[in-house]
Order: sequence, then structure tokens, then C-alpha cells
Amino acid sequence: MPITRAMMKYSDVRLLQSTLKALDAAMLEQEDCANGSLRCTSLIEPGKLLVVNAFVQEHAARRWLRSIQVEQPKGQKRLTNVAIVRLKKGGCRFEVACYKNKVVNWRNRVETQLDEVLQSHDVFVNVSKGKRATADDMRKVFGTDDVDEVAKLIIDQGELQVSDGERAAFNQSLFQEIATIVVEKCVNPESNRPYPVRGIIPPPMESPLDDVSLHTQFSVIERVMKEIHYSLIPNRSAKQQALDVIGKLQDHMPITRAKMKVQVSVPAKDGKSTKKYLEQHNATVLDQKGTSDTLRLICLIDPGAYRGLDAFVANNGDNIDGARSLEVLELSCHEEGEHSIDAEISKKTERFGMATGTPPSHTVLPPPLPAATASNAPAASAGRPCSTCGGAFTDTAVYREHFRSEWHRYNLKLKAKKRPSIDQAAFDQLSAHDVQRFFETLD
Repeated sequence: MPITRAMMKYSDVRLLQSTLKALDAAMLEQEDCANGSLRCTSLIEPGKLLVVNAFVQEHAARRWLRSIQVEQPKGQKRLTNVAIVRLKKGGCRFEVACYKNKVVNWRNRVETQLDEVLQSHDVFVNVSKGKRATADDMRKVFGTDDVDEVAKLIIDQGELQVSDGERAAFNQSLFQEIATIVVEKCVNPESNRPYPVRGIIPPPMESPLDDVSLHTQFSVIERVMKEIHYSLIPNRSAKQQALDVIGKLQDHMPITRAKMKVQVSVPAKDGKSTKKYLEQHNATVLDQKGTSDTLRLICLIDPGAYRGLDAFVANNGDNIDGARSLEVLELSCHEEGEHSIDAEISKKTERFGMATGTPPSHTVLPPPLPAATASNAPAASAGRPCSTCGGAFTDTAVYREHFRSEWHRYNLKLKAKKRPSIDQAAFDQLSAHDVQRFFETLD
């Protein structure tokens, strides 16, 4: 609302006052001038300036009208893209103005430059009003009036105000980080293989084929975490929450902590006590080697048993010339490389046979087999053996091709029914019709 000034004679002041009152304008100031005139300052709405101007033109001898634009002070620093960190301590309130997304980086020690985090090197009582905290309050609460040191404490301990979108993005990132840590630390106990970081979730039946890609960016661990309705704790690290998640996932899926592969070096005289300790803690000794003075054991242990084993190795005897040591070879030991489908079928059929004990009564018997079997055939002296069909293969390519052959599939079916397998010569005597009929009777 503009401020209006009018200069007129004393005789016209009363008329001006009544006019301003009728227009709901406020008289702010009256000032006597040297020439016997009176200068009146009033606050009036812009739309009513014409009425006042007409009054002055009509009644005043010396008259002029001027509007003064009210402007904001230019000594303010506007803070944009600001994230406020608030801390209430010792009965006082402190705030600092930071850049968005920089506070989390500072707390995670990704960002170490305070200038990149703070928008203003000031400690406020209220950032929105620009009210700064006094040095006495900072000394009383923090023991120092150093602005940078106080700001660091507020950023580390204070409460960060974030928007809904930022909070959702942070929760999604934390959720995925927890799932990734679980994948790195755990394996499937049935196959000793880690779960994939990203899996493929089949789309709903009503979804078009073009939307399949929308359902692929999802991991098995994340899916189960959502099914058990795991709630994130923003103030705890992803590693701490991952350890809690592992215990909850074990009730809903086959998962366990991956073994650690370590090498234990002890004097030869302590070998017996060391082996006894490893046996008591369910450790698996993979290899044993050493000299007359030192014994080295390569074994698999549970991650939770590492601290106890380290203390046992370090404190159970004198460490002469570094003879006692514990070295980590692999943090997470699991199966690697490709695995054939036939080998997986063989494992599953073995578990199925062990669970049921006997084949179902309605199973149709296979056609009569030749008398010669693999159990009676002489074993090869060297090469890679096949535990299902017998024999050995010296060539790696032939060995891999064998697991895709009809002969191997035939013996897998026999093995599932607890029947003896046949050798290559006996299988060659069977006709294609008999083999096909045998497969059809078991499907």
C-alpha cells in the first residue's frame, strides 16, 4: 500500500482529514512547513489516489502529490534449496542451513568439506526468521562458541527435515542396500550358491508382454523382505539391519550365512587342541599341511565363530617367530561357475528318493534291461568320473557333452527309481522306441 504526502494550507487540513476518514485511509504524520503550510503523510489504497488528488487540486493553493514505493530491505541473503537440521539441547534450540542431499553424505563420511554442506556459516535459533543463536547459549550447551564446531555437532546429532519425495528415495536406497548386503553374506544351504542380486518376477496374467521389463528389476531377497513387511530403521546402518533381516528371512526361505574360509597356523604341538576346538565349533577342515614345527589348517567356519577362534589362536600358547596366526582367505565361500541342469535334477531326485524311501506304487516299470551294467564294468584309470553312469572321461568337452546325452538322462531316471544304471554298450542295444517309451512312463 503506497504512502501519500500532500502539502496544503491549514484551512484545508480538516477537509483533508474528513476525506481520508471517508476513504478508510490512515493519517500517519503532520509536519509544519516554513511557509505556513502543513505537510500530511497518510497510508492509502492505490485505487483511492485519484480521489485524494482531486481533493488537493480543488482545495489547496500549493499542492503536490507523491507516492513512495515500499521496498524490501536489500541486506538479506535469500536461502534456496535449503535443508534445515534442528537440535534441541539444554533447553535451547539450534538450527543450521545445509544443502539438500549433503547432510546424509556428511554423516556417511562421503563428504568431508564443511563448506560443501553449510549454506551459511551461522548457527540459528530459527533459520526461517534469520534469528542467530547467541555465543552465550552455544558456550552453555556445547562448551564452545566456535560456529564450525557447533555446526558439526548439530549436523551429526540433529534432526534433518526432508520432504516426502526425499524420504521415499532414501528409504528405497536403504532397502536395496540392505538386500545387497544380505546377498553378499548369505547362500542357499541346498546349493551353497548366493542368491542373485536382481531376479525376474513374472508379471501378472493380465499384463501385456511389453510390460515384462517392468517386473524384472526386483531381487528375491527384496521380494521376501516385502512379504514379511520388514520396517526400516532410518537411524541404524544398513549392515546392522542386514544382520537382523537374515534372522527373519530364515523363517521364510532357505538361507544361511556363508562360511568363511580361513587358514589357521599353530605350532605342531598344539595341533591336537586346535583340531578339537575347530570340531567343537562345527568347522570343516579342507586341507592340512605344514612342517615339523608348524601346522597349517585351511577350514570353513561360521562368521560368528571368527572372534573366538582368533582369541584362541592368539592366547593359547606363546607366539614364537609368528608361528600362531589366523588369516582370512575368503569372507564368503560359496560355489562358483556354471551348474548343469542334469546335475540339479540329480540332486533333487536324490533328495526326493531320500524323503520318500520307495518309488510310488503306480509307477510303470521300464522295459527289460540288458544284463551288463555299469557296476560290473571296469572303471577307468584316469579322467573325470560320472557318479551316475560310471566310467571316466579324459576330455573336458566330452565330459560336458556326456551330461546332455540320452544315456545320462536314462541313468538319472533309473537312479531316481533306485535301480542300477547301465553302461554305454547296454544303452546302445536299446531301440529308440524303448528309450522313448521308458521316458514317457516316468513323466
